[in-house]
Amino acid sequence: VGLNGVGKRLEGDGKTPTGIYFVQKNLPGESLPDLFGIGALTLNYPNALDLMNKKTGSGIWLHGTPSAQYARAPESTDGCVVLSNPEMGQLLNLPGLRMTPVIISEKIDWVTPEESSNAFKDFKPSLDAWLAARNGTDADALKSHYSERFEREDMGLNQWWPRLAQTTLGHHVSKPLELVSALQWKDHAQTMIVTLKDPNQKAAAPPQYMRTYWQKEAGQWKLVFQGPA
Repeated sequence: VGLNGVGKRLEGDGKTPTGIYFVQKNLPGESLPDLFGIGALTLNYPNALDLMNKKTGSGIWLHGTPSAQYARAPESTDGCVVLSNPEMGQLLNLPGLRMTPVIISEKIDWVTPEESSNAFKDFKPSLDAWLAARNGTDADALKSHYSERFEREDMGLNQWWPRLAQTTLGHHVSKPLELVSALQWKDHAQTMIVTLKDPNQKAAAPPQYMRTYWQKEAGQWKLVFQGPA
């Protein structure tokens, strides 16, 4: 990872960010300098939470190792995550990379399937209630699921609400959004990162995905971000 470890906050701090990210592009090795090895996957840093927390920087990739090396030193990048070329090759060959989460953490606690299921059970009623409110016509009922801290493109909830209400309410004649993934992240706050697929696209059109970020406020899950994946 980065020369200065993990916990990136600022552009040029030589650190690797921690959090849940998603692959954006698959860059083959032949299109890149040898430094990047067999290839690279670009990540969506800074994500919605990073932007809310005023983190800066860009260009965080997963990539391979120069051909003359099997592995890089543990802390030797400008913030990227470097894997050996054989490991990177396995990642590059995974199907559906755009929806593949990349979890970067100092420590991982493995839990039982039951524990994982219980965490989702706590969150699912809030998700279901929001999806139901989307299908209705009550703007106040829908707005109750959004946090006053909602932020997108440096604009808050009051600025975004007219557009959110216009494009969200009254979907009762459409097929409901389909859950793709729900991923929990804990630091100073409890966060659920939920990706949904819109099944209402025409067959010839590429699939459309929405990503939402939820955080607990006074025991209630609230949306702090909603946008295209």
